[in-house]
Amino acid sequence: MAEPAFEDHDLGLTWLPDPDEVMQRACHALRIGDGVWIIDPIEAEGADERLATVGEPAAVVQLLDRHNRDCAAFAERFDIPHHRLPWGGVEGAPFEPVPLARNRLWNELALWAPDERALIVPEAVGTGTYFRAGGERVGVHPMLRMLPPRKLAAYEPLHLLTGHGPGMHGPETAADAGWLVGQLGGADGGAEAWARACGSVPVASFTITKLSWLHRKEPDHFERLAHVLLPHDWLTHKLTGAFVTDRGDASGTGYWSPAEGRYRTDLLRIVDDGPGDDGWLARLPRVLGPGEPAGTLVRGAGEMLGLRGEPLVAVGDRDHLY
Repeated sequence: MAEPAFEDHDLGLTWLPDPDEVMQRACHALRIGDGVWIIDPIEAEGADERLATVGEPAAVVQLLDRHNRDCAAFAERFDIPHHRLPWGGVEGAPFEPVPLARNRLWNELALWAPDERALIVPEAVGTGTYFRAGGERVGVHPMLRMLPPRKLAAYEPLHLLTGHGPGMHGPETAADAGWLVGQLGGADGGAEAWARACGSVPVASFTITKLSWLHRKEPDHFERLAHVLLPHDWLTHKLTGAFVTDRGDASGTGYWSPAEGRYRTDLLRIVDDGPGDDGWLARLPRVLGPGEPAGTLVRGAGEMLGLRGEPLVAVGDRDHLY
């Protein structure tokens, strides 16, 4: 078991009791309003000492039915209330409940703190590696990918704290995500239109959002853009010389339609209409089928890796494939 990982940020403290575990469970002590709210905590060496630097705890808040974790123990030790799935909110608290699931198999509640622009989501999305695919910084829980929590697209947080993985902080691309959604019909209609077009709604981590940021903030660098590759695609290119990707990585870009099996260049032309359809397609990797190899190893790579002959390179995938 690894040593706990602690992250200090503007809202307080996030800790991962064992950052090497598969699920990368995360806990938070957040300064919201006049209190410190402990979210889905787990015991970890040094946690109490670090909590003391954040401030006086107001309550423990449990946001997922199966996140009992050490919530009761923390509440008893600090002599504070334990709010388990407060669907109606917490009286006097400076945050709003956002119900995400309420059934016999899955009960989950997110929190939105409007003054801090903080969104706390225990399970539906996560920043841990188990949740993410390709170049994503945040991903939907694998069990929810076919029915993602679309109501979260209505928020533009400066702080995203999840139950799995480190926190995300800062405004860098959140504004671009909101602008892109608005181009297809406003916050509500736009989100639905994006979902119909490519199965997902842009957030700060999507490739199309980052392209929008680059176009807006670094126009000179954007003009030099030759190829758009995720890290996975770049590694495949270095091994084979091919510019290819897989359906899993492509589906997290915000401009690939899994239903139609094609790039939606009309969405990329919202970012920049200059290249036109052909110009954008020339910059994008070819999307391979599930049984199609990326190519063979480039000369010298096999020797470096201790392989003989001309081994085929499979494009592979992460934790989802549409």
